[in-house]
Amino acid sequence: MSQEYVRQQDSQWESQKFQHIFQTLTNPTGYSLDFTAELVPKSSSIKARRIGSSIVYGMDGKSHRGSLMVEKRDEVEGQNNFVLCAEVDAQFPDNLVFKRKELIKDETERRSTIKIGFGKSCTDDRKITVATTWTRSEEDISPSLRNQWEKTQCQKQETLGRGMSDECVAARRLSSILNKAVMTIKYNEMPAVVRNATIKASNLVRHWLGPYMSDNQVEVMNTENQITVESVYYPLAGSMDVKVFKPYSNVFFHGIEIHPVAEVILPKRMAVPRSVLAAPGVCLIGSETVTTYDGLFYNASFSGCDQVLTKDCSGRYKLAVLSRVEGNKKIVTVLLNKEKIEIFPAQQKVNVNGMEISVTSESYTVKNAENEVLAVIKKTADNFIEVDSPISHMIRVLTDAKEVVVLASPIHRGRLCGLCGSQNGDKVTDLTGPRQCAIPRDLMDVAYELRQPAGCKSEISSRDIAELRRIQEECLKEKSETVFGISDVSPLLPKFQQNIYSSQTFRRPSQWTVYRNKMVVQDSKRCFSTESVPKCAEGARAQETVEKKLGFHCLPKNILSEKLNEDLFVRPLDELMGKQVDTTRVFNVPTLCVPF
Repeated sequence: MSQEYVRQQDSQWESQKFQHIFQTLTNPTGYSLDFTAELVPKSSSIKARRIGSSIVYGMDGKSHRGSLMVEKRDEVEGQNNFVLCAEVDAQFPDNLVFKRKELIKDETERRSTIKIGFGKSCTDDRKITVATTWTRSEEDISPSLRNQWEKTQCQKQETLGRGMSDECVAARRLSSILNKAVMTIKYNEMPAVVRNATIKASNLVRHWLGPYMSDNQVEVMNTENQITVESVYYPLAGSMDVKVFKPYSNVFFHGIEIHPVAEVILPKRMAVPRSVLAAPGVCLIGSETVTTYDGLFYNASFSGCDQVLTKDCSGRYKLAVLSRVEGNKKIVTVLLNKEKIEIFPAQQKVNVNGMEISVTSESYTVKNAENEVLAVIKKTADNFIEVDSPISHMIRVLTDAKEVVVLASPIHRGRLCGLCGSQNGDKVTDLTGPRQCAIPRDLMDVAYELRQPAGCKSEISSRDIAELRRIQEECLKEKSETVFGISDVSPLLPKFQQNIYSSQTFRRPSQWTVYRNKMVVQDSKRCFSTESVPKCAEGARAQETVEKKLGFHCLPKNILSEKLNEDLFVRPLDELMGKQVDTTRVFNVPTLCVPF
């Protein structure tokens, strides 16, 4: 008897659950999770009891529907039967990279409705309906600000190819953030235990937010059996207003101070970069402009070879985003571990490890050799191509032919380098080169240009290259003289010898010659020459050479030798002068360098 009872109930629900969920969806995909337990007594005089739950979810593009049912039922209807039902119906638009001309449309609203019924049935007992709507509070934005920046200044700057200025980004953010929420709760009966719980929760909120609160409990006649909560968040002011309307009272909270971290719970939107821990960093790349994660704006050229937009320079994650311009069209390369994703947005084409894939609104998954998901590629509704790596590398890149947007997780805070900066909260440090030296704005693209892809032709002048190297050498020389070695490591020479040997170092006679140390490996040790010798700078060649015998001081492979090995490419290692010579080698060194 009990087996037949279970089979009948399961069969009935199995045939109805997807039909109920899919009734408003055109081309749905559905999932379900069911759990059922039946308690069968040994005595026939005791009735069987059934406890079950079922979760059903269906989606169709922007539409999402869900259903939850929990029941405790006797085999024969009795007084102890209990059913809890919940239905969710939501409309979520695609996450777009908003263009200014599209910001005033209303299709970016997000709506959800939750219907809950409980008691002896889902329809004839207690009912609760919770409807939530997220919108932009455009009526709360100053019309003068919208008109001035959106229609006049931003249009003018976009015409000049500078649509990424701080002012335009601020106007874009104001218009695109879904900062207004309205929640309406309707009920037909509120049990005493629920009423007591809500009163206690209300008193607790009043205690916390008392300085911001005002209320009205006299002659208030709102809709019966309904509670409405309205909230508006003001991103530039960092404050929120909340209004609570109950049947017989109104409560208002004005100017609640909200930390910018709270913005992460709002629906996805474009936002100006924020220098706050746990707030996502946004780097914007225009035709010839860069707005860093921390909000610094400067000009840069992307013609020629790849530029490093962002890279994890700590080595924690193997990721990098590169960009170049060919024929006035952006080409973006995303490197994740060993995988290379090259994006050609103008042609709506993507190559993954050299293999072209089809880009549509349906996602394409990139996996590594261990079958782990690295990234998901798809086309957005406004024809941006999106590469999203939310789990393995926590970075998201969106691009079209003219614009690149890089969104970096807070986990990368302070570990990044490149044109987009370090995301450390201080825009002053964004103008830092690969060797951690401060460089001028107009040399950032020189510092982060790569000689790739093969055959690319750099448009950077030899004068800019020479100036960058001069600045880097002076910076590293200054670090060498003041810090000498690296922190927490004993210096190679006594302090009083540092200035002596540094002053004796012969400097380059022309812009085409630099002085560098040599390095060889012997017996698993790194050996560095105790003096620096001439070397032709980039863009120059040796016209005359001479043989020179060099002495080498050997060090074990540790953090100090690793640091010296990095620095020998960009500065003379003056601190090695006078060190013990462990081995000697003969090298050909230039005596005269001339440009190609």
